[in-house]
Amino acid sequence: MEQRLRAPDRESRAEAAAAIWRVTGRTHDTAPVIADLFTGRGTRHGTCHGTHCGTLREPHLRALRTLRAMRLLPSAARPVVEHIARSPRRVASGFPCDGTPHPDLAARELARALLASAGTG
Repeated sequence: MEQRLRAPDRESRAEAAAAIWRVTGRTHDTAPVIADLFTGRGTRHGTCHGTHCGTLREPHLRALRTLRAMRLLPSAARPVVEHIARSPRRVASGFPCDGTPHPDLAARELARALLASAGTG
């Protein structure tokens, strides 16, 4: 897993960091890697400041869930998480009606819970 922290793509690095945290409890070098999914330059979710963005993808939801479980929010990710927490539902249709919450609603709830409970990393 340690080697995957240097993987070329952010999602692989974030998944490795989450696995390492679950096994070791380390947060000093894992939380920033997970938060990088939101803060990385050149990513739509890291640079969006409006409500026109599409639904967060599953890796972003997993990152929010993991940071929430860690109870840590690296300061570089705070502005994006605050944006997610206060943004309205951005997708009005096209989501299956299977009783699960819309990903935007889940992301907003996770972001609000993270902001309420997290220390700054």
